[in-house]
Amino acid sequence: MRSDAALKEKTKAFLEELNWGKGEINEIFESLARHLTDPQTVEEKIVHDANYVEMLGAYGIAKAFTTGGANGQSIEVTMHIFEHQFFNKVVFQTPAGKRYADKMRTYTKAFINQLKDELNVDM
Repeated sequence: MRSDAALKEKTKAFLEELNWGKGEINEIFESLARHLTDPQTVEEKIVHDANYVEMLGAYGIAKAFTTGGANGQSIEVTMHIFEHQFFNKVVFQTPAGKRYADKMRTYTKAFINQLKDELNVDM
């Protein structure tokens, strides 16, 4: 939604129809804008962690390779991007997110290692 101005305007109009005030609408858009990079409220931290937990699991792996393929990347390039630019840099904000993330990181690391072995790739 950050880059889709038309969707943002439709969403604002919808929220106004539900009698949301302009201040509330602006607040929710600010919250959405910062929840991935600088979550400040408990709610933003929960949504932040939920997004990243999802990205570390099987769905996240599938999404990474689907996106990489759509962008014309090789499997090796996609693995490198996923592993080095995302996987190792995610910082979870909540205790529950941190606990669950450990399980997901273990799964994801094992999957990437297995894929490297099968492709005979040394990265």
